[in-house]
Amino acid sequence: MIVLYILLGILALIVVLLHFSVTAQIALEKNKLTNLQVKWLFFTLYPRPKKEKKKKRAKKQKRVKKSVSEEKPEKKETEDLPEEFAASVELPPEHEKTEPTPELTIKQRKALAKKEKELAKEKKKLEQAQKKRDKKHASEKKSGGKLDELKRKWAMIKPYVPTAWRFVRRMMKTIRMTQVKITLRAGKEDAYEAAVQYGKFNGILFGALSALSGIFTLKVRRAQVECVFHEKVMEADVSAVVKIRPSAIIAIVFCTAIKALGIFLRGWFVKRRERRARRKLQRKKQRMSAVPEPQA
Repeated sequence: MIVLYILLGILALIVVLLHFSVTAQIALEKNKLTNLQVKWLFFTLYPRPKKEKKKKRAKKQKRVKKSVSEEKPEKKETEDLPEEFAASVELPPEHEKTEPTPELTIKQRKALAKKEKELAKEKKKLEQAQKKRDKKHASEKKSGGKLDELKRKWAMIKPYVPTAWRFVRRMMKTIRMTQVKITLRAGKEDAYEAAVQYGKFNGILFGALSALSGIFTLKVRRAQVECVFHEKVMEADVSAVVKIRPSAIIAIVFCTAIKALGIFLRGWFVKRRERRARRKLQRKKQRMSAVPEPQA
């Protein structure tokens, strides 16, 4: 029982934590992004704090220098000989000195075996891909082309479209935009053109806000358009706080998955009934054909 109580307590804690919203603060000043911060509780998810890189390179360089200083250069055999014999003696080059050891040959054999195995695997993959392509081409020829295949796919997807649309709408409504402040500054050198532009920008701004309020949960504090005369200006100052509750998203995903599963099972049972009915008809036809016709 104690273990059960502990598990229930952990689940309750997770549910409570998921009810806290993930907040994103966005700020634009004069068409430039000045602030973008994502937080959950006391943790900053974006931008992540930069970790200080430890100075390991300097230590490595010191170690390399010490190892180089400790290693002494090997003396050549010609240094021990007198000058008369040193000129006559010719040492063989390095590649003639070092003969291939049995270890190197074993390694080479292993590498070759690995390469052969990789080539065999690639050949098998290519053959399988070719077989799949041939099967697709054969099925397309039998069915009558790509149009019939697209129709079949659409028939499979069609029952899930309404549930997917509801899922998207609910998901969008869980996104809350609060403390929205928008200030547009538009102006031209000619006063008439500036006034016309001011009217156009008002229509665009409030039309966009009405469309967004239908998709998201929107709370606007200030939205205005400033008209500037005798100056060509096009600037925007925007600030908003976007909130998303993880628990709501998980609940919507879970409910949508259950509905999709119900649609799938319903379609599966319908297909099963159709198959059984076809089999019964075939059996009846076979029986009727087996019965001999009465002779006149």
